[in-house]
Amino acid sequence: MSNYKILRARELDHDIFWNYIDKLNDKYEYSNCVYNRQIELFYMQKNLDDGFLINKLSFVILFNDEPYCAFLGVEKIKNGVISICFYDLPAFFVEDTCNISPNKKKKYLNEIENICNIKCDKSLFSELKNKQNMTFGMEYLLFKKNFNTEFHLTRKIDLQLPENILKKNIRKSYNSLVNWGLRELDIELYNSNNIEKKHIDQFRTLHISESGRETRSYGSWLAQYDLIKNSKSFIILASKNSELISAGLFVCEYKHCFYGVSVSRRDLFEKPLFHSIMWTAIINAKNLGMKCFETGPEYIDHSLFYDASEKEKQISLFKAGFGGRLELNVRARS
Repeated sequence: MSNYKILRARELDHDIFWNYIDKLNDKYEYSNCVYNRQIELFYMQKNLDDGFLINKLSFVILFNDEPYCAFLGVEKIKNGVISICFYDLPAFFVEDTCNISPNKKKKYLNEIENICNIKCDKSLFSELKNKQNMTFGMEYLLFKKNFNTEFHLTRKIDLQLPENILKKNIRKSYNSLVNWGLRELDIELYNSNNIEKKHIDQFRTLHISESGRETRSYGSWLAQYDLIKNSKSFIILASKNSELISAGLFVCEYKHCFYGVSVSRRDLFEKPLFHSIMWTAIINAKNLGMKCFETGPEYIDHSLFYDASEKEKQISLFKAGFGGRLELNVRARS
């Protein structure tokens, strides 16, 4: 087994560890952008500010100095409650499944078993959906008696389609709503080339105003600023009469764009404030060379799936209007 090396995130420089993860992700057409080095810094800052003690569990295994599998996860502790996850996200598996021999698999699953043996109050793991086969890590968990299987739906838009086809795939009633926003709102896109801290501050101020309170630390907003400065991620701000009324953050990495967070003026909900922002984001992601635009969770009334609130269902209905196809994600929870 001398050709094997297990590298643990807690013992490595942050960027060195993520260089190995990127090398694994480069093997796929696109990988999940919400698991990247800048996102980890954002969630780490957010969780530390929220009072969590964080112990990194992430590791990558090399064979002949080449990575073939990795696990992204942390143990987080607060008020005596221990969770295994990846900050606010499920823990995650990254694998080169085409090049995992039985011996490599055994070495890998031994490490997963060590993670499972950590005493905790709850844990959550998610499947990587950028290929047809399930990861060996998730397959292993599904056969363990103390884990429950969950099914989640997400919607993805194929950005390799021509722009005119993307436009045709939008719900017919949305065309006039998108055009209204493009005509009536001042829409500004900020990326690594032109973003300033004042733009994040404007986003934050609107978020606090509409939430009625500050839901997370200023440090976490600055971490999102760093995310945009150091990746292809971007924000879009929409104003009317020089007053910000809607905003959205879109994460881009590994040829994948994810609709992250948004806020709009509640007193103007009768207006289509976000339709033009969403369409602008889709086209910008396509122009950046992204292959997939993920609008995020979608909910249906079925006993196999999460029982969503009415608000979540309405958001889901809105996002579904921009086309794309549903994709099934698998999670394991203890």
